[in-house]
Amino acid sequence: VMLALLFWLVNNSIVKKLGRTERSRAQLFYGSLFASIFAFFFAIPVWQSITLKQFGLIMLAVFAHSMHKLTFFKAYKATDISIASPFDYMRLIITGILASLILGEMPDMNSLIGYIIITLSGVYFIIVEGKNNGFRKIPK
Repeated sequence: VMLALLFWLVNNSIVKKLGRTERSRAQLFYGSLFASIFAFFFAIPVWQSITLKQFGLIMLAVFAHSMHKLTFFKAYKATDISIASPFDYMRLIITGILASLILGEMPDMNSLIGYIIITLSGVYFIIVEGKNNGFRKIPK
């Protein structure tokens, strides 16, 4: 878990720094290119043939991941990491909802507690950052 957090921190810092000089599409291209080359060597030992349906699902996942990364790069260009990062955690909640709707997997109690904590933390963060950045209620 600590290594995952460390790599996440390094990745986000690099994305933010590159966002100052590089276009989002360039970041997406080079990130995908080098990730594919890196992953290829890990995939060789377990390579298996796939069906057309599996190939279609993989292509759908590639498209969704690419769109996620592209919007992620744009979000980090538009604002500070501290503001954009909490919204990244919404993917956990959305994944839980989609797993329930599409796959029929109901979340267990720990997952529900996690969803509640993430949601409340996000709302709290939005309120606090809004007040700190001067986004107060406009009087009528």
